[in-house]
Amino acid sequence: RPCVCAGSSYPDNPQELTLALKEFFNTSDKEEIEGNAESIIIPHIDFRIGEDVHKTYAAGYHAIRNTEADLYVILGTSHYANSDFFMLTQKDFDTPLGTVTTDKKVITEMQKYLGDELTIDDFAHKPEHSIELQAVLLKYYFGDRDFNILPILTGSLHEFIMNGNNPESNPRYNNFLDALKRAISDLGRKAVIISSVDFAHIGRKFGDDYDASPKLQDLKIEDKVLIDALNKTDKSAFLNKIKQDKDKYKICGTAPIYAMLHAFEPGNAKFLNYGQWDESDTNSAVSFASLAYYK
Repeated sequence: RPCVCAGSSYPDNPQELTLALKEFFNTSDKEEIEGNAESIIIPHIDFRIGEDVHKTYAAGYHAIRNTEADLYVILGTSHYANSDFFMLTQKDFDTPLGTVTTDKKVITEMQKYLGDELTIDDFAHKPEHSIELQAVLLKYYFGDRDFNILPILTGSLHEFIMNGNNPESNPRYNNFLDALKRAISDLGRKAVIISSVDFAHIGRKFGDDYDASPKLQDLKIEDKVLIDALNKTDKSAFLNKIKQDKDKYKICGTAPIYAMLHAFEPGNAKFLNYGQWDESDTNSAVSFASLAYYK
């Protein structure tokens, strides 16, 4: 799967990218972060935004630096297509630093359990950055290891947010996550789960009738409610807050985060970092955060 963000979100020259990512990861002190997390929540926002987002990404990756993972399951927000709750690709991912390999054996094993319910959607993956950015960071950070990824785009949970039901009330939703866990276990993979997400999107660019800048402090308070729920690994409180708001803050990490919490039931949480991007040119803003989960 070719890069679509190289040359824009990050340098397409391998040497320039290596130097940039060295500085990128030095923005957070890894020695202050426990390094054996089993799951992380990290952004997928553009690297060009600057140091606040670099720190947020870096803290998440430092939290998994000491694991023995041979598989990184990336649950990414699907911004462009919603053909199913979960959409896979069997393609490997090109990066300027080399190819990141998709674990096709896990997909084949999942196929045994799901049959026609397994959705391969290369069109959804083709323009999508939420998986690509993590593939680039993984290739740099763990380039000396033998690892694979499992790239999973998550479709919208809007129907559940509006009708009050929970996603696990849908058998198709449950079947996929059950098959994912069984395939990982069957093949003996040592998996780390990455939820590639951003939080709120507010302001004119995102269809609101107000400027974002005056709302940023209020947004921080609203985001804290979500982060407190995530710190308690309370998926119901997390989703219920979004339901109560009717998703007026347009949280684009709802589906990956909920899937991670529901399927993998991570242990103790540690909040790592939070930030906001005030895009003054468009009177808009995006918030983002990183958290780590330990056994």
